Amino acid sequence: MRFLDPIWRERWRSADYVRRQGSLDTRVVFLKKFMKVLSDSGGPLLAGTDSPTIPGLFPGSSIVDDLTLLVDACLTPYQALATATRTPGEFFSKFVRGSDRTGIIATGHRADLVVVRTNPLEDVRRLRKPSGVMFRGHWLSPVELDERLNALAGANERQSR
Repeated sequence: MRFLDPIWRERWRSADYVRRQGSLDTRVVFLKKFMKVLSDSGGPLLAGTDSPTIPGLFPGSSIVDDLTLLVDACLTPYQALATATRTPGEFFSKFVRGSDRTGIIATGHRADLVVVRTNPLEDVRRLRKPSGVMFRGHWLSPVELDERLNALAGANERQSR
């Protein structure tokens, strides 16, 4: 929560998701089946549970939860990872004029990588502990990532006072 803008924390308190009664379990079962059918039929899937409008979904870190749920829905880890890499890159290239070429490791594409010590194709949750991040061609070590997160948390704390 300390990384989330105080404005969103306040909005979450009164959000429909928080006040809703009952279980969403039947919807989750349906959505898992639906994702599998879409994937098997060649429908492009884009990861995207990092919307701060939904309580409990934190921009950035919730993407690993999304990928894990896609694997739980019977996608392979490769298919799940593609929803957050290759497929969005293809989408932006096709539909967003002037966007950088992203989503794959290739000459001429923007260098954005999450580097992990062990193979995320074996377990996508390994993305939670990056050895570093390459962002727009600039390397960020784990120490730099922690510094940036701590600076963000500090700014949020000052803003909420």
